[in-house]
Amino acid sequence: MNKKWFGASFILMFCICALAFTYDVNSETISREKITSTEVKSEQIDIGIELEKEIKEGESFTSSITIPIAKIEQIDNKIRAWAIDREDKFFSEIKDREQSLSKYAEAQFVIEPIVKQVKKDFLTYEFHVQYFIEDSFLETNYQYSDITSFVVHKKKEEFVNLQDVIQIPENEDENEFARFLQTIPDGKQKDQLQTMEIQSVDSLQWLLNDKNIEFLTGDSANKENKNEMDRVFVEYRKLEKHLTDSYKKQFIPKKKKKKPEQTKKKETNKKLVALTFDDGPDDEVTPKILETLDSYNIPGTFFMLARSVEKHPELAKEVAKQGHEIANHTETHINLNTVKRSRIDQEIVQSKKIIEKTTGVSPTLFRPPYGEYNNTVLELANKSQQKIIMWSVDTLDWQHKNKKKTIDIVMRDTKPQSIILMHDIHKTTADALPDLIEKLQKEGFEFVTTSELIEHLEPAANGVYYGR
Repeated sequence: MNKKWFGASFILMFCICALAFTYDVNSETISREKITSTEVKSEQIDIGIELEKEIKEGESFTSSITIPIAKIEQIDNKIRAWAIDREDKFFSEIKDREQSLSKYAEAQFVIEPIVKQVKKDFLTYEFHVQYFIEDSFLETNYQYSDITSFVVHKKKEEFVNLQDVIQIPENEDENEFARFLQTIPDGKQKDQLQTMEIQSVDSLQWLLNDKNIEFLTGDSANKENKNEMDRVFVEYRKLEKHLTDSYKKQFIPKKKKKKPEQTKKKETNKKLVALTFDDGPDDEVTPKILETLDSYNIPGTFFMLARSVEKHPELAKEVAKQGHEIANHTETHINLNTVKRSRIDQEIVQSKKIIEKTTGVSPTLFRPPYGEYNNTVLELANKSQQKIIMWSVDTLDWQHKNKKKTIDIVMRDTKPQSIILMHDIHKTTADALPDLIEKLQKEGFEFVTTSELIEHLEPAANGVYYGR
């Protein structure tokens, strides 16, 4: 009898302890009610936009939301409401997962914008939304990323819809997105857009640029990280007959005839091309690229990060010693549209001095990270005697990291006087280089430095070079 009683008591105590342990482990720790501190910071960027960052901290979570303030009440209020809604969804996601989380779960929520001014009258907001929930006790990890875009007409103080820009054909038998696709010329861009499984253009994420409309594509159901979705650029001139009158007038200006006395760039019948390498030097990849360039006796242009030059000074010197062109790609690879003037000066002017001090070569070319620049960047680059160099062939080697894709993109897109963008920090790029060079040589291309190439190019109106 005593043994039976002892066994029953033991089982009862075990169940009580298990319940207590489960309750303790599953106790709620992530919620708005658990916020312990809130901090708001503000800074103004070059285009007159104030970036307001609100950081909330709780026992086991952080929420960081940066909102651009354009001082247009209805615009700012809607952006703020959108950001709050996204944060609501974050906490709702936590609530839905609450039963499967332990008290050791941690979470982080971030909204970070990229803001650009286009044609003086427009602002574009590209919001990167990210959050994660990590539970070290249960060894689970959930991550979410997304991009949301807005286009603002500053003068009219209103948001711009895609239908304001493009006249979508009427046809009751087809959905809106199918009718929109009729405005896109046949080709690679249309093929990419057709992969999107949507019905309405309201589901499209898009941005205005100076020369084209940028569409963010990709099937969110098949992509874990929507920050890596493809970007499709369609030139305004290719959309000309479908643009609304006001946008056609602003984005497709009439060509001005050049005066006879204007000097022209050197004309050439040669198929010149420039190979450019960003983000190095890298102690593994850069030497392999140098070896390949030396074996084919062709030059490259290396857009170096000052921090990488300081990390690998002897390698940076070797690039210069072998006769390749040394160029500037900032100190830390920051998006120059998101920082103050003092930081831009550090990234353009001071980085040039660091590179010159190490390599003995004073860079005369500058490439802004992500291709993002503003009037301050133009001004400081000009004052420090650095021409801004973009590109006309983007290998996307950083994204796919695939030797064959790098070669295919180059062979598909390269024209005479093209500037090819690659990165000397990815092994697959070094692996692709020999075949890439041989294929271009068979097509009759001649390799020159970027400085030599731009002697045959006209810069854009703001002095920036893009290649062909």
